[in-house]
Amino acid sequence: GTLGFPSSITCLTRALNDEEWVQFSVIEALTKMRATSSINALLQVMDSSSDLVASTVVDALGEMGDMKAVPLLLRRLDSAPTPLANKIVKAIISILGERNLSLLGTKDCTRLRGYMVTALEDEDTAIQDAAIRGFAILGGKEAAAGILQLASNLNPDAETDRLLAMAKALAHMGMTPALEQAVNSPQEHVQQLALAALVRMESVDTVPLLKDVFMKGSREVQRNTIYTLAQKAGPDEQDFFLQILAQHQDGNVIRGCLSFLGEKGDAEKVQEMVFSFFGHPYSDVKEAALNAAIALDTPRIREFCRGLLVHQDPVQRMMGVYALGMLNPAEYSDELLAALEDVSPDVRKVAVKAVGATCSLSNEHFALLQQKMSDENREVRLAAIEALAECPHISLEACLLQGLDDSDPWVRVRCIEKLGEQRELHTVPRLVFLLHDPDNLVVIKTIDALGRIGGETAFRALMELLNHPDKDLQVAAEEAIEAIRSQAGE
Repeated sequence: GTLGFPSSITCLTRALNDEEWVQFSVIEALTKMRATSSINALLQVMDSSSDLVASTVVDALGEMGDMKAVPLLLRRLDSAPTPLANKIVKAIISILGERNLSLLGTKDCTRLRGYMVTALEDEDTAIQDAAIRGFAILGGKEAAAGILQLASNLNPDAETDRLLAMAKALAHMGMTPALEQAVNSPQEHVQQLALAALVRMESVDTVPLLKDVFMKGSREVQRNTIYTLAQKAGPDEQDFFLQILAQHQDGNVIRGCLSFLGEKGDAEKVQEMVFSFFGHPYSDVKEAALNAAIALDTPRIREFCRGLLVHQDPVQRMMGVYALGMLNPAEYSDELLAALEDVSPDVRKVAVKAVGATCSLSNEHFALLQQKMSDENREVRLAAIEALAECPHISLEACLLQGLDDSDPWVRVRCIEKLGEQRELHTVPRLVFLLHDPDNLVVIKTIDALGRIGGETAFRALMELLNHPDKDLQVAAEEAIEAIRSQAGE
């Protein structure tokens, strides 16, 4: 079997009639060889062998994956004991693959579904999962309760893939009493599974059920339901979401409603409601309201956001700058440029990003961004580096070299990374100087940048680090040298 000699298949097949332990060895050998010519012999030995050997045969046929075994296995289902029938179900689904199951024909699909329901109760999770994958293709409302019962015993953190497969299967089954009941399950992960299935049902109107669940449910149920409802509901449900916003205090629920309004709301009718949440005490709610306003984008919204630029609260000014930068930074360039000098570093940081989106349009914009490389706040300087790196301007290199003298190591690191990406040989001497930086991360990033740029100067500088007492620097230098050698080989 290990050698894989095709000429040995005949004698191996004859050995299937030997004692049990020889049979096991033969089955293993034929499986390794993918000996599809032995399929009939393997099926025949099932009639006279022990249940354990028969089970091993079915596993082998499933692993071989030969379509010829499927009709033979289907015929064996009715006469096989339940544990073996479960194995056969798994083998058939494994051989055909989920996408080809429906090609079996109505009669065989119906038979197989019946055995798949029983297979859900098997102790082997691989058999359970095969049946679940089968239901995701063939449907079968009778299995919904069984799948949900399995889900109730799962660990939602460790078995997310299994829960996803279950959601697909339940969605294909359509609306069932078991699923309706699961939407109100006290187990959060079972309820989430039911909601995930409802989201996937394109041809079923699940909105009335979701609305009823939301109105009757606890706060946790409402939190779990609102995003599914926002995804499934159409624009005609706008009043329902506006009513929730007018009455609800929970931040999660409010965010879900705002996401619906931003995507599907009538802008003229909902914009004032969206504005009312700009001053909400929760930052995530303010962010949701801001994103909804940006998505709706009306003249009134633009004017409202423009007015925020003179607000006393720096958070409101920051929101206004962000919104104008997302809506049309070129149109509001004067306002954004003025925000570069705001007293709040958070506002300046957002303004830098917004101006960066238009820096290719004006040398003045580039010059003002360059000034932010000297801002007193580190985060603003880091934002300036990122914005400048997006600008196709000849002075960028000078800005990055300037940043190498920054007092903050993270600013130096970002400039080093950008210089490494540019791969300009004449920047190597300046980078070599940073190999003596007191911050180890700066040195490691410099080594990486020199490896990217390459050249003789970088190569010699890196060679000197191969005997450095710091093992991390040694390893980084070795990798960088190898990168240079690879470039030279190209």
